[in-house]
Amino acid sequence: MQAGPNESLTVALADQFDEPRSGPFHFFDDRHERAFQSAFAECRVRRVSGSRLRNNEGRFQFVAPWAGIPTKEQHLTYYALCLPEHAIPVRVLATDPRSRREHKKVVVRDDQRERFVVYLEWKSSHGSFDFRLEVDFRIAEDEFPSSEFRDETTTQDDAYRKRTNARLHPVDRM
Repeated sequence: MQAGPNESLTVALADQFDEPRSGPFHFFDDRHERAFQSAFAECRVRRVSGSRLRNNEGRFQFVAPWAGIPTKEQHLTYYALCLPEHAIPVRVLATDPRSRREHKKVVVRDDQRERFVVYLEWKSSHGSFDFRLEVDFRIAEDEFPSSEFRDETTTQDDAYRKRTNARLHPVDRM
């Protein structure tokens, strides 16, 4: 999803407002919210293969390698991964396959939808966004309401958390 010509697409992350929303973003323009709802409703649901999602005695690992997500100069691209209900992340690793450096990320608990969301933001000089995302998590409904996730590459910077001219790309959900 992207803004039309000569318009901005402004989003906020799931934990910033309490208003109802259909996905991991709050859209500041109702037209963008309706467009997202419509596009999301038309998406095909696909079962994740065993090579991308593993269960090891109640600890799950999800691996998402993405390459070639188009980016546009002077615009931000977001990727959001919505974990299953009551899943608590244990490890979140997002790396750039070109440089092998770790991406900064925001990981928030979405109380409205009772799941965590991992957000990656990207500005690219290559014209595309490539990354490998690995998320280890466990399901714990009783612990979920008080759980948090932070590591050395998570950010809580408000400048990161509300952006304009964003391009939104595949939202993985489990």
